Amino acid sequence: MKIKVGTRTSRLALKQVELVFSKLKEFYEIDYEVVGINTLGDIDKKTSISQMGGKGVFVRAIEDALKDGRIDIAVHSLKDMTSEIEDGLEIIYFGDRARRNDIVLLNEKHKGKTELESGMRVATGSLRRKFLLAMDEKSYEIAEIRGNIESRIAKLDTEGFDAIILSRAAIDRLDLSETLEGRIIDLDEEAFLPSPCQGVIALEVNKENHELKEMLKSIQNEKTDFEVGIERAFLAESGASCNKPLGINVVSEGNKAQVKAFMASDDLKRYRFINFDTDKENYLADVKKNTEVIKGDIDV
Repeated sequence: MKIKVGTRTSRLALKQVELVFSKLKEFYEIDYEVVGINTLGDIDKKTSISQMGGKGVFVRAIEDALKDGRIDIAVHSLKDMTSEIEDGLEIIYFGDRARRNDIVLLNEKHKGKTELESGMRVATGSLRRKFLLAMDEKSYEIAEIRGNIESRIAKLDTEGFDAIILSRAAIDRLDLSETLEGRIIDLDEEAFLPSPCQGVIALEVNKENHELKEMLKSIQNEKTDFEVGIERAFLAESGASCNKPLGINVVSEGNKAQVKAFMASDDLKRYRFINFDTDKENYLADVKKNTEVIKGDIDV
C-alpha cells in the first residue's frame, strides 16, 4: 500500500512525516510518497501570522489537497491548526508527543549563560511568547521574527538578536541539541505556558477513508488524546487563534488532569491566569466554565 502524504516543505515538517510513518511501519507493510505543499504562511514570510488570519495560514492549502484527492493524509503541527475541522475531514493525534515547553536560544556570544538578562533583544513572531516575555520582571527589547526553524536560527546572528524563542519539540525533532549546546535555556511550561497542542503531530484524513483511519489507531495514545482534547476545547471556547495571546499546560494522570491556562486581550493590557482540576467525563463543561471566567475578566 502506498500513501500520498501532504505536508509543508520545511525540514521539521518532513521529519514529522518520517516519525509518523516509521511508527506506522511497525504495524503495517506500507510505503509513502511525500507531496510538499507551500502554504500561505510559507510563501509570505514578512506579514505577521495574526495579520494573515491566524493559525490556518499553515494548513489551508494542504487541506485543499486532501479534499480534492491529491493526497491521502495531511501531516501538520497541531498547534498550527484552528479549533474548527473542515467538513468531511477528521483529525487523529500521533501518540508520541514531544516535550511541550519553549526554549530560549542564545546568540553564540552569550553561550554559557543560564538566563535572559535585562535589555536583551529577544525575537519571536508569537503573540503568546511576546506577552509572556513582557510579563517577566526583567525588561527586554522584543523584536519580530518569521521563518522556519533554520532561518530563524540564522537570523539570530545576522540580525543582531541576543536570543530567540523556539519550541523544544522542534529542537529535539531536528536533533539540534548537541549543535546548539550551551546556548539553550529550557523554559518551565508551568510558568511560560505553551501554545495549545504544542509538541503534537496531527494526522488529517477524509472521514470516509476508513482503512487509513483504522491504521492510524495503532499509533494513538490515550494520554495524548485526553490532554489534547482539553487543550483544543480551551482553544475553541476562547474563540482565539494567533491573534490573541493564550497558553495552556495540561498534566494528566489516569482519568484526571490539572490545567493551568491564560488569555490576554487584543491590546495585551488585560489578562487572566486560571487553574482548575478536571476529568475525562467533565472536561468539556469545566473548560467552558473556566474559559467564560477568563473572557469575562478581559472583556472578550
